[in-house]
Amino acid sequence: MIIARLILDALLVLLLLATGGGKLLQASSSLAIRDSLTLTNRTWKTIGALELLAVVGLIVGIWCRSLASSHPSASRC
Repeated sequence: MIIARLILDALLVLLLLATGGGKLLQASSSLAIRDSLTLTNRTWKTIGALELLAVVGLIVGIWCRSLASSHPSASRC
């Protein structure tokens, strides 16, 4: 079960890196989506930055399980 969680976490990290990075780097496909949603550039970049912060949170949760779980048996950093 731990391996499945790590695989899903890794896939989510890659997905969020790609989408958040695309928003911050203003990839043409990302800008087309932004324009179709009629969002401002600032809002779009904020969403991208929040996606990258989620990546940081996932990585911290992978390496430091005590932050990811409040269960007493969780290992410490």
